Amino acid sequence: MGFELWIDGPVAWARGTYEYRPMGAAGIAVSDLFRPRDFRPTRRIPAARGPVFVGHFASLGAINEQLLLRRALTRPPHGYTVRGMADDIRKIEYYDAAVADKPGEAARILTVLEQAGVNLIAFSGFPQGPRKAQLDFIAEDSAALKKAARAAGLTLGKKKAGFLVRGEDHPGAAAAIARELGEAGINVTSMQTICAGAGRFGGLFWVKPENVRKAAKVLGVK
Repeated sequence: MGFELWIDGPVAWARGTYEYRPMGAAGIAVSDLFRPRDFRPTRRIPAARGPVFVGHFASLGAINEQLLLRRALTRPPHGYTVRGMADDIRKIEYYDAAVADKPGEAARILTVLEQAGVNLIAFSGFPQGPRKAQLDFIAEDSAALKKAARAAGLTLGKKKAGFLVRGEDHPGAAAAIARELGEAGINVTSMQTICAGAGRFGGLFWVKPENVRKAAKVLGVK
């Protein structure tokens, strides 16, 4: 048999055995299905929590059939959604800038960044006061962003922190994150999520600066 399966309340755990042992283990919401990319060699089943052992299965397909069967026989309480363990959440840094609120200004700045080879993870712009707008930049390489901004005559504000989430698209993806933070007493100051197509979603969310470290701990972000 190639995989072992446990159920721990709303979470399903699987571990490779024999030829699949190098894959390690994976944990997902019972409402999801296992995929090879969910597994990590260093991940361990949390035995201290007492997950219920379901059995041995020959393949991931067989495990997923078991999950689908259990799903058909049981109904989640009150539509409660658990954040997928395969969701990738990481802390990001971003910078804002005040610019003139006029046609073409964002295009000019974005073109300079493009020509400098700056890849943006996210960008947003919105009015802020009379004839002023605020632009927010989240770049893969912040150093390259700051260098290109100087070339564009753009004054960036101080470094700020937020969170980027990416994962498999499913109902309640944003709700699960907001719920975890809310239960920890952390107020979300802003959140935007969007379906990225091909069964994927992405999003950005922010908390107050004094809560960034606590939010990272709650969400398991290193």
